[in-house]
Amino acid sequence: MKSNGNSNMRRICPACGSKNVAKIMYGYPIFDDKLSQQLNNKEVKLGGCIIDDYSPKYFCNDCKTNFDTSPSLYIEEIIKIRIRIGGFMHIDTDLEVTKSIDGSIIESVDSNKFLIIDTNIIKWNNFVSDILKCKVLDWKDNYNNPFVLDGIQWDLTLYLNNGKTIEKGGSNDYPPHWNKFRRTLNQYYI
Repeated sequence: MKSNGNSNMRRICPACGSKNVAKIMYGYPIFDDKLSQQLNNKEVKLGGCIIDDYSPKYFCNDCKTNFDTSPSLYIEEIIKIRIRIGGFMHIDTDLEVTKSIDGSIIESVDSNKFLIIDTNIIKWNNFVSDILKCKVLDWKDNYNNPFVLDGIQWDLTLYLNNGKTIEKGGSNDYPPHWNKFRRTLNQYYI
């Protein structure tokens, strides 16, 4: 992973794991020597004059990914989450959680484990929020390591209320926040 020594070192790109990250600056900036130096050092990237709730906060200089939008905006839009993790011989996780019209969880099925999600809107929102805090919206669509055979394959699908889906997956390769994602899932199992 490359590092350019910028002030955003604590930020890790959720798509590629790089620490070579710039903060996105919105609005009409005042160009001075400090801003010019930050732009030349790729510590800051100009994001334009229009900003909304979905505007990302950071930019990866290595893989050119914008990231860190507000996950709370998607909580109301997600109506179902499907997660499958396993290998050729064994499926570790085969989870599908669905939200009902009134906001309760109407289905929570994992063929291998039991969940601790009760049927109220607070628990649904907590579950979705915890998943989104793992930066899943900023993951690349695919992570694949072609040099490992018969390892672990995984996929994550977020179903939105407008009929669209957000799909992420991989084979023997994982996004930078994968361990946090697995720990998050495990807290819901008994």
